[in-house]
Amino acid sequence: MHIQLIFEGPLKDKTEEEKVAFLLIWVGEKGHDVSQSWTLTNEEKKKLETYKKIQKHVQPKRNPVFARFQFNNEQQGEDTIE
Repeated sequence: MHIQLIFEGPLKDKTEEEKVAFLLIWVGEKGHDVSQSWTLTNEEKKKLETYKKIQKHVQPKRNPVFARFQFNNEQQGEDTIE
């Protein structure tokens, strides 16, 4: 998860509660709405582990049929495969 790199890098020295606040900012309005629909205690709201399930709601769904269509319709042009 991309956010894990940020938490291990520039936000390494922040508290878990501060990291939760950053996460809720980054997931946007949709992610915030999803997290508000959960029934959480005050202690659960302060833990990053609680918000791991938010990924399945905000991550784009993969569509292998569309990906194959895009791949098959690529034009080489001036670029090489390399």
